[in-house]
Amino acid sequence: MNVHSEFKSDYPLNKLLPDSNLDLQILNHLPTAVYVCNLEGYIVFYNQPAVGLWKHSPTLLKDKWGGAKEIRNAANEFLEFHKGPMADAILRGIERENFELIFLRHDDELRHVISNTKLIKNNDGKVIGAINMLNDITDQIANGDSKGRLMAIADTCTDAIISSDLNG
Repeated sequence: MNVHSEFKSDYPLNKLLPDSNLDLQILNHLPTAVYVCNLEGYIVFYNQPAVGLWKHSPTLLKDKWGGAKEIRNAANEFLEFHKGPMADAILRGIERENFELIFLRHDDELRHVISNTKLIKNNDGKVIGAINMLNDITDQIANGDSKGRLMAIADTCTDAIISSDLNG
């Protein structure tokens, strides 16, 4: 039985968002990995695709920042969890879109992912946590889909990209 298919009032995400009309069933049925952390960085929700991506089921309200064994930046350099995208959102207020990471899963396989973190705010506008949607792009990279990777880089680039031909 999927432990995330039935949601109870004492479920950690319900405590984080007690006044929200957020339907946890929707998050659970998304085909891509999604997880939520509270203000302390503790995981309060994750769906089954996240378990498949991480090859691990984190312990709610015990594990922090995410479920991968290790994270690395796009250049394959080790990245401490408290400096990753979820921590950036919660600790520094920095939301990330199309941020490329490399996960070391709990089965020791590396997976390329695109991370999208957004802050969660209550009705008063106070930050109460963050959500992260993770898209596994390992197969696209292995199949040479450089267009998708370049588009993700262009989306996160803060400098201007100028295109021209020999005529200027």
